[in-house]
Amino acid sequence: MRMENQVGSIAVGKRADLVFLQKNLFKIHPDEIYSTKVVQTMMDGRVTHSLL
Repeated sequence: MRMENQVGSIAVGKRADLVFLQKNLFKIHPDEIYSTKVVQTMMDGRVTHSLL
């Protein structure tokens, strides 16, 4: 897509699509994943949902 300068990594000036979760999925039991809440989402670097 030739968008390397816009997407593909987290860096200043790039568009960001991120999801922030309540818990670290790598540190909890798999049975707890379903109950982990989304704290914040970002699309194109703008907050689209926030519980903060």
